[in-house]
Amino acid sequence: MSSEREKLPSSRRILNEPFWRRVRRQWLPIIIGVLALTALIFGVTGFAIQYDAAKPAEPDWTIPFFKTIQLFLLNSSVDIDAAHPNNWCLTVARLAAALWFLVISSAVVARIVAEVRKLPF
Repeated sequence: MSSEREKLPSSRRILNEPFWRRVRRQWLPIIIGVLALTALIFGVTGFAIQYDAAKPAEPDWTIPFFKTIQLFLLNSSVDIDAAHPNNWCLTVARLAAALWFLVISSAVVARIVAEVRKLPF
């Protein structure tokens, strides 16, 4: 079977791939990029809204950006109280960052499992 597969041209081999491999190869980078951009854009927007609602004496607009970067580390350090209201942009950013983390983690685990299966035992 593998010798027949090796004789096929590369375009035919791609069509004979299982569906999940095609999705992983073609769509995984796009999914990762879209989730990262979503978390970044909505995170900066949401933290800017939250920061502006707190009415700081000396505004520092780097704070929303750095808090957004913390979303990717799963440490959002969000202050939710009367001075720092929650908003829908932060909810979308948190969800996108968590999904981004899960997709990256599952891709890494799948790659490790695939490499371990190639080892001779």
